[in-house]
Formats: sequence, C-alpha cells, structure tokens
Amino acid sequence: WAHKNHKGFKLHVTSRTYNLTVDHSRRILGSTLGHPATWNDKTLILFDEFVCKVKDGIIPEDFTFKLLEHDKDGNVQEVLYRGV
Repeated sequence: WAHKNHKGFKLHVTSRTYNLTVDHSRRILGSTLGHPATWNDKTLILFDEFVCKVKDGIIPEDFTFKLLEHDKDGNVQEVLYRGV
C-alpha cells in the first residue's frame, strides 16, 4: 500500500511532491517536507505551515523584497517592500 501511494499518476517508481513559497525575486520563503506524489495541490497546501500562518493573519515582517515600479515621471525605480 505505501509503495503504491507514493507513485505518481504517470510514474512507475515512487516519488515525492513539494510545495515552495517564493517571493517576487524567486527567493524561497518556505517549503513543505515532501508528500506522496499522488496528493494534489489542494491536499498539499493543508500541510504547508507557512501558507497556513499567512492565511491565519500571521504575516512575517522580516522578509524584504524589491519590485520595479514606474515613478510619476515614468522612470523605472526599485522599491523595497516588507512582509509577504
């Protein structure tokens, strides 16, 4: 049973699935520990502690990221944001 549960839909070998949470610059903020490949995204998200905390309103303030924006004159500038 355990061997069959870890096989993906199109795979003949066991495999694992991971969810990653990244910011706009693709920096990894959180990751799941890995689950059977037969689980879909709706199931995986239930085990993602980082996403569950954000959903509950616990937003970490120690993350900063930069986005490119246009200023009032149309020039591109980097803007530093905090949070998620």
